[in-house]
Amino acid sequence: CDNNLMIRDVFGGFSGNMSDKIIFSRWEEEVGFVNYISTCVPDKMIDGINCSYYLVGDGGYTLRPGCLIPFAGHGAGRLTPEKRDWNYWMSSTRICVEQTFGLLKGRWAILTTTHRMRYTPAKVQRIFTACCVLHNICLLHSDWYPRKNYVDHTPGSLYDASVPDYHMAEEHLTSTAKRQ
Repeated sequence: CDNNLMIRDVFGGFSGNMSDKIIFSRWEEEVGFVNYISTCVPDKMIDGINCSYYLVGDGGYTLRPGCLIPFAGHGAGRLTPEKRDWNYWMSSTRICVEQTFGLLKGRWAILTTTHRMRYTPAKVQRIFTACCVLHNICLLHSDWYPRKNYVDHTPGSLYDASVPDYHMAEEHLTSTAKRQ
């Protein structure tokens, strides 16, 4: 997924009891996306700084060209302030992934029950893919369905569920990224 919570690729060919790292490795073997973005996607110049594209993973993944992970050894005083800051920004970036799956499962409850139903793995994969496509269509049409029964989403609250203005957010993120 991307920073706008849009799902950019679906790879649902493995059972749910496999680790993210194994699934990612098999996806990468089949698709070769990390290699593609690290060797074929041209860098972008932002304020005279050459910026590349990367996938962002958590500490369970392996550091490699095109895939960034946080520094290990988090804890009291074990990381320099720069490394702690890096881990904070990495975590902030990865939150988009968690939010995307939260929205996906909150809207399409069937995704939380397929392990108890008698569907074939192929059918579960088709259900998952269809839900991902529908998720993107809903976002493109600003059809948000916040999970109000879990968190207070009233306007002005910490988790305000008002429809975001992506243009404002993109401008803010762009200016923030340029300053950094």
